[in-house]
Amino acid sequence: MAVDENQFVYNGFNGANIHVDGVAKIHSKGLLQLTNFSKHQIGCAFYQHPIGFDTSSSTLLQALSFSTHFVFAIVPEISESVAIAKLRRLVNAH
Repeated sequence: MAVDENQFVYNGFNGANIHVDGVAKIHSKGLLQLTNFSKHQIGCAFYQHPIGFDTSSSTLLQALSFSTHFVFAIVPEISESVAIAKLRRLVNAH
């Protein structure tokens, strides 16, 4: 995790103080997996510590906010070649 006074960035979740629950797990290379191929199962991941805001500035107190950005992959249940063939049929039908 990279940290500066305004942000923290995870480039992998190994050793990141993340609590996982349900079917969620952190792989050895730092990938956070929230679900698996089980039906009716969920996974959650939580940062274990409060995120503090510097409230010493009156200007900052007027504009406390935060934003998040996630990069994730959705892996289809069907193979890529089957997905491409279905997509081509769909495109050609219209």
